[in-house]
Amino acid sequence: MRVEAMQKIIGLALVSLCVTVCFLLYPKQKNSHAVLKIGSNLWPGYEPYYLAEYNGYYKNSGIRPIRLSSATQVMSAYKDGQIDAACLTINEALKLREYTGDDFSIVLINDVSSGADALVAEPNIKSLHEIKGKLIGVERSALGAYILHRILQISGLSINDVKLQQLEINEHENAFKNKSIDAVITFDPVKSRLLGLGGKVLFDSTSIPGEIIDVTIVRNSFLEKNPHMVSQRNRQSGTKISF
Repeated sequence: MRVEAMQKIIGLALVSLCVTVCFLLYPKQKNSHAVLKIGSNLWPGYEPYYLAEYNGYYKNSGIRPIRLSSATQVMSAYKDGQIDAACLTINEALKLREYTGDDFSIVLINDVSSGADALVAEPNIKSLHEIKGKLIGVERSALGAYILHRILQISGLSINDVKLQQLEINEHENAFKNKSIDAVITFDPVKSRLLGLGGKVLFDSTSIPGEIIDVTIVRNSFLEKNPHMVSQRNRQSGTKISF
């Protein structure tokens, strides 16, 4: 995806930072049997959903967070109709829109990454330029593809200068431990564990501020039938971001 397009989308998304969202703490609804399954992978920015569930905020509400092992699996579950809502980065949401043609709305900005997404390498690789010719693990079906694109762009390397191995987030730690890769594009909490194994951060999201935004999307067909389950309004303009 071109960086210019991403920056345009990010600009639109930032408008909704002033949106008042009554989603995580939405009270129980009477006479409602709809179930909103929200798929997410393991990422700190999505944990409020599970904290809200643990504290009983979703009791009798029909909201059900579902943890999957990777963003790729979240996207697959959405495409297959197993879930009607998903926690994804904006670029993943755009990929999903391209693949499915499905209309959805961004109902919540979960977080903006500032260092938690990173390229972590073996300690003998000292600089970003030294990844030339190295084998890099990356989830190319998700956010990893975008980060890889930005790494290559910033370092002046091309896709032909590196070797790639498709790895979903749940595979990153074992691959790094087993030294079957030289570096991996990963994110917390896996990133922190790799640093504990001696890994070295060569690049992280602080180098591309504001470009990695995690959002929650809900299928518009679900919203139309169950508007009570996701309530949002912009106090100033009523802005809603939809695709």
